[in-house]
Amino acid sequence: MPPQTPPAPPGTPEKVAAISALQATRNSGEDAEMTLRIAGNAQDADQIWEANGRLRVEIDILIGRLMDAWIAQTNAQTAALATIRSQIDANVAQIKAQQNVAAQVVQILGYLDNVLTIAKNFLV
Repeated sequence: MPPQTPPAPPGTPEKVAAISALQATRNSGEDAEMTLRIAGNAQDADQIWEANGRLRVEIDILIGRLMDAWIAQTNAQTAALATIRSQIDANVAQIKAQQNVAAQVVQILGYLDNVLTIAKNFLV
């Protein structure tokens, strides 16, 4: 039986969407700052610039946390890939020895299906 693939961290797509929304809001804040500067209102523009700076720091922290979670997930997936690879190598050795070729092929197909799932999770 092929090894089970580790699940993606819960809520990852939602976290990426939330960070994207924060970045879009920060961009709107930058537009507001530029508009105020062009209008000659440097005092208000400076306040928005400072607030945007605080938001930028928070976004960077959230991205770092998301990447830490992704790396932890990736490490688990890489370990699963190593296990699958060694199992496929064992199946190939059995095929070369012409032992249960059909069963070996079925197992390899199962392993490759798991690898596809792992590959899709790398991007989640």
